Amino acid sequence: MKLKPILVALILILISCGLGIIFVNFGTVIHEVLGHGTVAKIFGCDFESTAEVFTGTTEFECPTEIPAVNILISFGSIFVVFFSALTLWLFLDKNSIIRVIALFMFVYSLIPSAFPLMKGSDMYYAINQGFPEYLAWLIFIIMFGVFMWLLIDEITDKDFFKSLFRRR
Repeated sequence: MKLKPILVALILILISCGLGIIFVNFGTVIHEVLGHGTVAKIFGCDFESTAEVFTGTTEFECPTEIPAVNILISFGSIFVVFFSALTLWLFLDKNSIIRVIALFMFVYSLIPSAFPLMKGSDMYYAINQGFPEYLAWLIFIIMFGVFMWLLIDEITDKDFFKSLFRRR
């Protein structure tokens, strides 16, 4: 049994795990600080964001309690992450690691936050503040559809996957 290929595989697995954690945290920081935090600041609210491994929170306090402001602060993260990830994916080289980061941002920082039925999600919070549920579902379906289109395009862009669809 050759030990060298096994060691190389283990090292690559560890490097991949480390990169995955970095990518997820990158998305979390964008979600919390640039998303919730920026919108909270626009409306004159004080905020405090934390980003830890695989999780983050933003607490905010506004001078007045207005449900529409709370909804916009909730949506801040969803839309900032969506358009940041979409921009990274669309405008960078097809072989760029940044495109992988964009997909991580969609999977971890956007999709769960935009899912209307997930208690604690940003969309769930917005619905509880009075945002129409049918619009929440429409936004989620559009964002999830865009993500799936990008993911399928990324996968089928590889020669191995292209060969599966070639006519023989």
